[in-house]
Amino acid sequence: MAFNNPHSIIVCSLYLIVTALLLCWYMLMTFFSPALTLWKSQQSRNSFYQEFTIKNLGESDLFLGIQITNTPAGPSVSQQKFIDDILDEAGLRDATPCATPFTIGCKLQHDKGDPLPNPENYRRIVGRLLYLTMTRPNIFYVVQQLSQFMASPISLHWKVVQRILKYLKGTKYLELLFPSTGDLNLAAYSDADWGCCLDTIKSLIGYCICLGSCLISWKTKKQPTDSKSSAEAEYCALASTVSELLWLTYLLRDFLIQVSLPIPLYCDNQSTIHMVHNPVHHEKTKHIDIDCHFVRSHFQSGLIEPTFVPSHHQLADTFTKPLSSAALQKFHVKMNLGSSIQVSLEGGVKKEEDGFVTDWAPP
Repeated sequence: MAFNNPHSIIVCSLYLIVTALLLCWYMLMTFFSPALTLWKSQQSRNSFYQEFTIKNLGESDLFLGIQITNTPAGPSVSQQKFIDDILDEAGLRDATPCATPFTIGCKLQHDKGDPLPNPENYRRIVGRLLYLTMTRPNIFYVVQQLSQFMASPISLHWKVVQRILKYLKGTKYLELLFPSTGDLNLAAYSDADWGCCLDTIKSLIGYCICLGSCLISWKTKKQPTDSKSSAEAEYCALASTVSELLWLTYLLRDFLIQVSLPIPLYCDNQSTIHMVHNPVHHEKTKHIDIDCHFVRSHFQSGLIEPTFVPSHHQLADTFTKPLSSAALQKFHVKMNLGSSIQVSLEGGVKKEEDGFVTDWAPP
């Protein structure tokens, strides 16, 4: 794979490393910056050919089902063909698109409907949707919700799968862009949905991490233990985010990239931020002592700087709850999730002359 801009190389490499271990190995072999510097000279390439059995195949455009495109704004990744294959398998190629992947206020449960006669189809499609979330963070939350019911899916769960597929039909041209310009500073957003699971009353944590303006890591996960307050749930989400940031800083240093510290860690819960700054253990922190010590130690060492952000600017919201169509569009803008082909929900397609859609430029 070859990109002309070193910034694009670094950012796209990190994204692929985070998404899968296979991609991690591939990126370390092809994008590691010292190797790229050597590869620019013909003499160095000849020495590589003599030492290793390799071929220069030029620029990559497809890897493990992920389409890689060079646009004027920078490289982008998508899975359009993979979406078409899922739609064909589900028989929804001609379905009417939906504006959102999930209905606001809808909560999924076990045993609240008729069991599916053929659960294998449900499991197969949800499994493929899980792979699709590597380039489509906007469906990560709802796919995580559906993946909890693999053992005994019901009719409502299948209807949600169909809704996701209809949403994907209308947005299959979306691509995750890695801008060619920008800095290499990390920023993280952390959020939690307290006691949202109707079956277990456990909370949901979600976070996303950006390198400059590029989204490189995101996650939605149900907490393994119960949280006694929303502040406690948010603090557990902070601990998970700090763990990911710690790993990313080590990875960036392996790439010889100096990490700017402290890393801003955005949270929309004031009580949680006060708990980080307050070294005194009080009633709200007695049940999460380990997380408290872990987060506070990295705050005191200068790794992170917990910062308040209003809920309407919280990027991690999309990983903990369903959003409206307007809110989802704002998320697309901030996460560089756009398209070189502009698509309306009615199915019309319009080619853009300048590459990436300018309406979805980074904020």
